[in-house]
Amino acid sequence: MTVMIWLAVFPTMTVLNLLLAGLLRNAPSVLRTLVLVTVAVPIVLYGLMEW
Repeated sequence: MTVMIWLAVFPTMTVLNLLLAGLLRNAPSVLRTLVLVTVAVPIVLYGLMEW
C-alpha cells in the first residue's frame, strides 16, 4: 500500500510543481507547499486512488 501511494503522490507532486513553479516562484515555501498539497491530495485520493 505504501508503494502504491508513493507511486501516486510522487508523480502528481512533480507535475504540479513543474506546472505551478512560475506562479509560485516568489511565494514563501510554506505557502507553496500548502497550495501544492491542497491541489494534489484531491487528485490523488479521488482521481488516482479511487477510494
